[in-house]
Amino acid sequence: VSAAFNAPLDKNLIIKNAFSTIEAENFDYLKGVFVEKSSRNPTCIGNIQDNYYTAYNNIDFGNQTATGITIRVYGATGGNIELHDGSFSGQLIATLNIPAASSWTDLTASVSLSGRHNIYFVFKGSGFKVDKFYFNSVGNGIDHLSDSPRISLYPNPATNVLHIDFPQNGFLSVYNSLGKEVAFADIFAGITTLNVNNYQSGVYFVNISTSNESFFLKFLKK
Repeated sequence: VSAAFNAPLDKNLIIKNAFSTIEAENFDYLKGVFVEKSSRNPTCIGNIQDNYYTAYNNIDFGNQTATGITIRVYGATGGNIELHDGSFSGQLIATLNIPAASSWTDLTASVSLSGRHNIYFVFKGSGFKVDKFYFNSVGNGIDHLSDSPRISLYPNPATNVLHIDFPQNGFLSVYNSLGKEVAFADIFAGITTLNVNNYQSGVYFVNISTSNESFFLKFLKK
């Protein structure tokens, strides 16, 4: 019993939910990178150099099709992340351009994925870090976990303020319809009020992330 308990679990049995937050350090394979401390999260991926990589096995999209990926990065000198399917040199799924920046930022790129995949993050350039990532299917009209009874956004449509009722601490990002982050905030259990008075009219997407899951919802600004 002791031997069985302490034996490593077969990586082929570990399935990652594509639509929940995946910590960058929860890789199955790597080349060159280090796990470092992060200002937002206990750990992140650092020591990134050109053509280093991390790989994530068995990312499962279930019966949905992902149309986007969001990756939290610290830009520093900027660079790129290439997403490849199945191997370091496998099919190129998407390229995420990382601008030079001195803060953590959630960046998005378009993808088209369904089923189950092994995804490789191939790094181009150096001097940036990666914290976490998740896929979403908002482009298909599916709000990721928007039917969760634990979250409510109101009023929707919003004119001046948007209230977010969420029972946990976490981070909140707001994206416009082009995928550009327009707001970021720490949130705490209870009601968080967001000033949207200066937002342009249109559809916006709210990503709420905790230490082990992520939620994607949308609202309309009048």
